Amino acid sequence: MKNLKWFFPDTLSEVDKLLEDGYKAHGGGTFLVKTSLNAKGLFDLSRIAELKEFRGTDDSFILGSALSYTEAAGFLESKLPGNLLSAALSSAAACPLRNRITLGGSIYASPKWSDIIGPLFAAEASLRLSSKVEPVSVADYHSDKKIRQSGIITEVIIPKANIDGSYYRFTQTHFDYPFFTISASDRGGDILHCCLTGSKDGPMLLTGRRADLNKTSSSLPEFSRERGLSGEYIRNRAGIELQRLIKLTGGNNNG
Repeated sequence: MKNLKWFFPDTLSEVDKLLEDGYKAHGGGTFLVKTSLNAKGLFDLSRIAELKEFRGTDDSFILGSALSYTEAAGFLESKLPGNLLSAALSSAAACPLRNRITLGGSIYASPKWSDIIGPLFAAEASLRLSSKVEPVSVADYHSDKKIRQSGIITEVIIPKANIDGSYYRFTQTHFDYPFFTISASDRGGDILHCCLTGSKDGPMLLTGRRADLNKTSSSLPEFSRERGLSGEYIRNRAGIELQRLIKLTGGNNNG
């Protein structure tokens, strides 16, 4: 393997210049793949203090992109116990990995087994990039390659009103990658915003009243055969778990 050049920027202006020159960002280091190792070099984000900040505004929680899953989950849980995002982040992978995986790197990589993409879709979260003044939605960032390549994520912006809800991940063991995840954001008035991840079609956002979402659970997209389970079984299991989560999330959840 060739020798990689490493850089340690202190400011975001340095980061944008390094991106322009063809270097790639390094955060938690849990998703280093061949394409990264074949780059001209890498730059470490750990010295940029603002990427580790977290705060609340009147209507949002704002998390720095270099925060680990453990750090972000702890902050969110302290502000709003039992919320959708902290439940997802604190159940992802295993503890040593949660201490390393960063928000920004995980959102950028967006593997289909991601534990963060579904909750962010369901909560209609947005991102601030180093190259843009205005935030972009997580949905737009996920679907538009040009946006993903335009700058690093600096902040994750999560509407406070949208993270009351439930989360489910289907795995064979607790610390395994999930076959699928389901996120349900309770918007009040019998309305839910749900996101299903893991299918062949990528994240699927379902919005509406409980009765309508229950009908949708019988017509989910296809899943691939994986780890000894057929795609049909995974799809049927996703439909069952979606119905269960719809019942459990807010509203008349005792009925």
